[in-house]
Amino acid sequence: MNDQKAYNLKLIEDFRASRGVSDDSFAGRPLLLLTTTGARTGQPRTVPLIYAEHPAGYVVTASNWGQPHHPAWSGNLLANPDATVYVAGRNIPVRARLVEGTERRALWSLVTAIWPAYDTYATRSGRDIRVFLLEPRSSDRPQSTDKTSW
Repeated sequence: MNDQKAYNLKLIEDFRASRGVSDDSFAGRPLLLLTTTGARTGQPRTVPLIYAEHPAGYVVTASNWGQPHHPAWSGNLLANPDATVYVAGRNIPVRARLVEGTERRALWSLVTAIWPAYDTYATRSGRDIRVFLLEPRSSDRPQSTDKTSW
């Protein structure tokens, strides 16, 4: 198992054990767990991601730490946009939408305000980093603690 995968597994375990309350951040940034359906396997796949709150849901980026290829979870969302996020101790069914153009630029500024390294990752990767808006499929909506971030 590579170091990043082992790190993610430990982070996921700790995040769930705390119900996303006692350790709900990564280096002071908001964290959620995204569970997608594997495009090839059909199996659930969970990854921890930094996110930005948005009135319509949660914004995540497929930066892959600036690697030249997109992370598998983003391909999973393109194949099957229905997923689940675990945030603030709750599982929330979401539908992912790849954002582009003007909307992407606006949402990119939200996520880079939280994690400025995304700009470095974009340069290093040599690709357009995918940005997704994860919109709750039910009446569940994000509960923002900072309305000024929108």
